[in-house]
Amino acid sequence: MKTMKNSSKKSICDFRSQSKNRKIRQVPKSKKVVERRSTSSRCQIKRKQESKDIENEADQPTKIRPCSKAHCPAKRPICFARASERCCKNGYTSRWYHLSAGEHYCNECFEYFYRSHKGGHETWQTWKTSWASYGYTDVDFYTFMCDQQLPYWVRCQHSSCGKWRQLSRQLEPLTTNKIKNFVCGKHKTHSLSNGCIQKQPCIAPQDERISDVLKDEWLTLLRNPSYLQDSPAVPYTVDYYPDGVGLTASVDTKILRNGLQSQSNDDVDLIQPFSDPDEPAISGAVRPDDMDQDEMTIFPDFALDQQIYLGVRNLILAMWKLNCRVRIMGNG
Repeated sequence: MKTMKNSSKKSICDFRSQSKNRKIRQVPKSKKVVERRSTSSRCQIKRKQESKDIENEADQPTKIRPCSKAHCPAKRPICFARASERCCKNGYTSRWYHLSAGEHYCNECFEYFYRSHKGGHETWQTWKTSWASYGYTDVDFYTFMCDQQLPYWVRCQHSSCGKWRQLSRQLEPLTTNKIKNFVCGKHKTHSLSNGCIQKQPCIAPQDERISDVLKDEWLTLLRNPSYLQDSPAVPYTVDYYPDGVGLTASVDTKILRNGLQSQSNDDVDLIQPFSDPDEPAISGAVRPDDMDQDEMTIFPDFALDQQIYLGVRNLILAMWKLNCRVRIMGNG
């Protein structure tokens, strides 16, 4: 019996000692301390790295995106539309849409008109319906932006200035009197922040984009032609598709004809600058919807896409018919 009791006591003692050793092995205190220190050090390193990233972002210049059109000189384009509240102006956008070397609109303004849930979608849909009704060319969003959103450029009439300034077309319509009497700083959209420039607005430098128009490659970079609006050539070209003679197809030209035909001068009604393809040819008259062979030889750059040339040529001939006694073109 004594041997049994002693053996049982030994087994109990051995079991207790083994269990104590197991507990110590499972949860060593030193390991807990090391884990806490390593966790805190990782957090400190992460915070330091985040602070460094913030400092690096502050030191970096503003993110910009150049125009993706090949050979376009615009390294930092400017959005001419300014339609959306989120317009990037001359900042960063996910995509720039190219119209010419100096005319671009941002992706935010594109979505403002194109997306059905945006505020400008109704404007795009109304224009699209009108163009499909009166024109023969395909309805295109680039054409919509050219026809409805491109700003006006007006030249200062001051004798010592003569610089071109950009005006917004959303505020009020541009009239002949405004063009004749425009001087820098007079129009409310021509805002100048510098106090000295506000007193003498003509000393403000001209927009750099004007110089792009004078370069030979400007026409090759042109994405879409611009169509003339309220042209005096409307009464004489009403039997043609308006976009085929360089005029906008967003309005019914038959309505415009009634208002513009009253400007005709009775003394020069015998002048017929435009010929009708269904009638015998008239000496000295031209077709308003096509360039003749001599014109294509002299102006080969416009032979492929003739809308710009036809619009300007028909405008000059119509003004000459309305009053042949007034000089139309200025020197230079």
